[in-house]
Amino acid sequence: MPSRENGIYEGLVKFKGRLGFKQYMPMKPIKRGIKVWMRAESITHFVSRFQVYTGRPRGGKEDGLGERVVTELSSDLEDGHYHLYFDNFFPTFRLMKSLLEKGIYATATTRPNRKGFPAPLKNAKLSRGESLVMQKSGITACSWQDKKKVNFFTTNCQPNGQGTVQRRSRDGTLTDVNAPPCVSAYNKFMGGVDYADQKRGDYKIPVKSRRWYRYLTIFFIETAAVNAFILRQLSPNHARTTQLKFRLELIDNLLRNYCSRKRSAGVMEVADGKTHFPVKGPVNRCMQCAKTGQRHRSTWRCALCDVTLCVGCFEPFHSGQH
Repeated sequence: MPSRENGIYEGLVKFKGRLGFKQYMPMKPIKRGIKVWMRAESITHFVSRFQVYTGRPRGGKEDGLGERVVTELSSDLEDGHYHLYFDNFFPTFRLMKSLLEKGIYATATTRPNRKGFPAPLKNAKLSRGESLVMQKSGITACSWQDKKKVNFFTTNCQPNGQGTVQRRSRDGTLTDVNAPPCVSAYNKFMGGVDYADQKRGDYKIPVKSRRWYRYLTIFFIETAAVNAFILRQLSPNHARTTQLKFRLELIDNLLRNYCSRKRSAGVMEVADGKTHFPVKGPVNRCMQCAKTGQRHRSTWRCALCDVTLCVGCFEPFHSGQH
């Protein structure tokens, strides 16, 4: 059961190889990779849903990508009175109205050229800290002047009221700037996905491959590990711990005494110290190949059996497969 506040944002799984749906995002720390849409809780940063973006549909142009992503990622929140937060890539007036009809409230920054955003707010001249608000069909459109003008759509914040946000000036001092309620709520609850990325990156699993699906698989494993750590911290039956200690405990429980190195089957020694071990000898016909009618020659022989064998025939000869 997710908490009330949830943020929707995009993430990027690093991958530089050849792939049809690889994305290039120059403003991101990771500039090339596989885009993943994610929904994370704003307080705990638990990633409750995600969707891998594989490009536009085969039919051609996609109409309303942002609307589709938000609608699909929030389909399990209908009639739950949840609050969503997302940036200006996603919102339209149509999306905000659709979410409101489904019992989902949202706050999002928006671009002034979005269809449905009031024209008087686009052209309003405001001083820093001033805001202008308009409403229609239960949806509030707000234009607020910071260093630049920032526009919002909101359905879960009061249109009236005044708060403050802190801004740092060039000399390093903090000043309070007047702001409407939607600005404070957006700043407080929008960063769930970013914090989830940060936790996942603290102990990143190293991978180097040309196969894109390996990078995506590692992303799934890392997300599951971070989610498990968050649930461990929330559990009243477990003591709080650090993510490093949790991961070490997780690795120990998963691997136990497993070792990737092949264990030797064991060899039989005789009185004179000889064993079933390959040693160099004169070139001769392989005894194992001769049983199948093949004429392979080898310079290896068994020290104990004193028969010539190919390297690949050594195991089947001594395991009784002859």
